[in-house]
Amino acid sequence: MPWYSRSFNNNFGILLVVLLAFVAQTAWQVDGWAEEIAEWTGSLLVAACALGRVWCTAYIGGRKNREIVTLGPYSVVRNPLYIFNTLGVIGVGLMTTMIVFGLTVVAVFTLYNSWVIRQEEAKLAEHFGAPYEEYCRRVPRWIPDPRLWQQPDRLDMDAGLLIIAIRDASVFFLALPALELLQELHANQVLPTLIRLW
Repeated sequence: MPWYSRSFNNNFGILLVVLLAFVAQTAWQVDGWAEEIAEWTGSLLVAACALGRVWCTAYIGGRKNREIVTLGPYSVVRNPLYIFNTLGVIGVGLMTTMIVFGLTVVAVFTLYNSWVIRQEEAKLAEHFGAPYEEYCRRVPRWIPDPRLWQQPDRLDMDAGLLIIAIRDASVFFLALPALELLQELHANQVLPTLIRLW
């Protein structure tokens, strides 16, 4: 498996945010209304990310290299897992209330995802040929098209992979308490604040 494996990709953006949170603090007024809105919005995006990742895995788990998955979330967009990951990274970025940093992380994460997606698409095109190329022509890469929705009558899923997806998605929920703890450590001068970001 390449260095940009699934586990690394799932948590890459969150890792960047948490690492910076060790040395940086928000420039927003602590406990102000803007901070509360950012944290709540971030929490909702993180929840959407976690649930969306599990939903996608129910469709693709164990099938990715054996067949072209074209139903459920994969019927409206080719890369729903990456879209949900991006929502999670945006959410964690908002939770830090360091908006400039959050936007930077999202930009880096999006560029990184674009590179990974191109690598995956090249391998899938080589493996599946014309059927995959037709799927790529019909279904957008990034912007979901709900008009394309197709749902199976029955969904068979790999229970082991679904449990792994639930475990991986739960990492996103650890972001808020971890960031709150780091904020308290900064406030009590246990951790140094080297940077203040908007």
